[in-house]
Amino acid sequence: MHYKNGRLAKAGDLVRGRGFNVPREVEAIVLGVTPERGTCNLRVAYLGKDLVDLGNLIGRRNVETEALVEACVRQEYGDAANFLAIDPQTGAVLEPDPTPEVQQGMPAVEGGQ
Repeated sequence: MHYKNGRLAKAGDLVRGRGFNVPREVEAIVLGVTPERGTCNLRVAYLGKDLVDLGNLIGRRNVETEALVEACVRQEYGDAANFLAIDPQTGAVLEPDPTPEVQQGMPAVEGGQ
């Protein structure tokens, strides 16, 4: 199972893309990969935000209230094919995984030799 840019999908990867429930693109860490699931095969964690109504929180009523933006970690599900693996240092999209032949500089031979 691979990302849109041809990289092999695995837990711990930093990715960018759209899942099924969040209406925007997110940058996230892959928590789990389940290839046997078909399209819902990726579980990621991303940083989201919540608005907290401070007036209601402390019991004030009928007064102008302030809103506090609070960061929180959210979980999302998606399809690996809708995400790009990105470099954690630069944020650049990573190149596809090289094939074993390219890594070794010679054609692959059956039997592992």
